[in-house]
Amino acid sequence: PARVRVLLMKPKKRKMRAREVQTPNAAMSLLGDEMINIVLDGLQRSPYFESLEPTIVNDLKISPDFVLEESNDVTWVVDSRNLTLPTYNFSVDGTVLQVAKATVKYQESLKAAKKPSLSVVFVDYHDKLAGRSAMCSPEREELIKLLGVGNVRHVVGKVVAGRSWNNVTEWTERGTIWDNKDHQCFQKPTLRAPYTVRSDYAETVEKIFPRFLDNSTNKIKLTPVDTVRPFDVAHYWDQERAEGRENEYRYFSNLRSAVSAVVSSLNGTMAGNRKIKTLAATVSEGGSIGRTGVNEAYLESLLTTKIVVVAQRDIWEDHYRLFEAFVGGAMVMTDLMISLPSGLVDGENVIMYKSLDNLKEMLLHYLDPKQDEARLEIARKGYEVAMTQHRSHHRMEEVFYGKRLSKSTIPSISTQPKQQQRNRNRASVATGGKTNHVA
Repeated sequence: PARVRVLLMKPKKRKMRAREVQTPNAAMSLLGDEMINIVLDGLQRSPYFESLEPTIVNDLKISPDFVLEESNDVTWVVDSRNLTLPTYNFSVDGTVLQVAKATVKYQESLKAAKKPSLSVVFVDYHDKLAGRSAMCSPEREELIKLLGVGNVRHVVGKVVAGRSWNNVTEWTERGTIWDNKDHQCFQKPTLRAPYTVRSDYAETVEKIFPRFLDNSTNKIKLTPVDTVRPFDVAHYWDQERAEGRENEYRYFSNLRSAVSAVVSSLNGTMAGNRKIKTLAATVSEGGSIGRTGVNEAYLESLLTTKIVVVAQRDIWEDHYRLFEAFVGGAMVMTDLMISLPSGLVDGENVIMYKSLDNLKEMLLHYLDPKQDEARLEIARKGYEVAMTQHRSHHRMEEVFYGKRLSKSTIPSISTQPKQQQRNRNRASVATGGKTNHVA
């Protein structure tokens, strides 16, 4: 397995006199939520990595003799969302370079037949793409010279540039896939690690979904797709809270508010002979709380809703909500994505709406009881793609090995004992309550 260590950056106004290591749980505040939910979780869950204990590197005033005593091949993974923290005159790149120099010097002093290899992976989950000057800082260029081309890589979560909201058409301009050839310094293409199914969500759904099953079903294997779903459509967005602030960085939510209005307008209307029940609101806390914890009320809503509609932000694509919707087993509808995760195909395992009118049309179509079977088939296929191709360990394997290596199973429960009991009851009735024994 590849040996990987996550470096946790924390500026402090004191010298670091010794190596400081804490357990991941004690150091969570030092990492962005994507680094926790995708990177660290994926490295720890995949059998193809030896995930070393994360190390806290405090600031640029670390002692010159501070060394990470790496006596074996190792890759450092660095959260580079905040490249600089001006308040503390703190530079992630500069700190990594300083520690790398000391570590390489230590490795060269080892009397070993083969010198250990050190590599660094910078991971950037910033909402907007970093500029060339940030990606190819002087410190990174020096780090590449120190470790060699190919031993310093850049990973991003988002790859769409130029997406924006058009006030005239009241729809988004899709933008383009970002040119990711970092030939300026890396001389290797930027790697991508899009959002995944959160493990804490998947595990909680697996635990609670049996509560929402129809016990009279004749199916042998049941998954979250098979839960009873009395609510028809949900879009989780607080339109009132965002009103008038759609263009602020925290929101960028003209599209989300427009989608909420469409979903709300369908409440009480008919799709075939079904009276539609909709939800266009949040049911749990968002922000940093929602990204680092599990709210069962939210998962219960996902498990009891037929269709979950998600919408990207106005100026970027990709977020947690897409795979949160899939993990609940609903049929998922999303606005057009040019960075749609691999394995997802419009009309097969996800539905992409092309406009607000098209969203309304698709909702009315798939909520018609005549389309229940088709809707469930799309939901089942989407759930299977999410659970077998987009777990956190899959994403880290793709980054480090170029492909998924781990096999994932679909969580399910068996109803076979109940079915066998029903068969025995029917047989007993048929024989007048007598049981035949064959010797």
